[in-house]
Amino acid sequence: GRVYVMLSHSDFENGQVFEAMMMASEQRLDNLVCVVDDNRPGFDAMIYDKLSAFGFSLVRVMNGHNFEEVLNGFSRSFTTVRRPVCLWCKTVLAKGVDFAEGKQSYARSFFSAGEFGAIEGKFKKILNERL
Repeated sequence: GRVYVMLSHSDFENGQVFEAMMMASEQRLDNLVCVVDDNRPGFDAMIYDKLSAFGFSLVRVMNGHNFEEVLNGFSRSFTTVRRPVCLWCKTVLAKGVDFAEGKQSYARSFFSAGEFGAIEGKFKKILNERL
């Protein structure tokens, strides 16, 4: 079976994540797919090069909000042999939330009750349309 791991920029602040990734590469765990949510300016260059040096097969998804692009990235990950895969998804922080979209001040915070109330109806509508 395949193992999927979702990571964000804050996960890379811990040395254990890098140690685990080095071990995964050393053991050639080709059933491991790490999905990185890249929504922070400057994050790309810092980590992307390091994962490449570790031996990960890197698959870029230029729009992590586009379902077809993400599926295509997963399809590409299935062809990798003897290497773990990193699906690198460029995203926008708080996509779809007008007042917070792209603002780093919302990266590690919760919406206030008023902010949540302002977006709750919008997201309920989206969920109902998809069900």
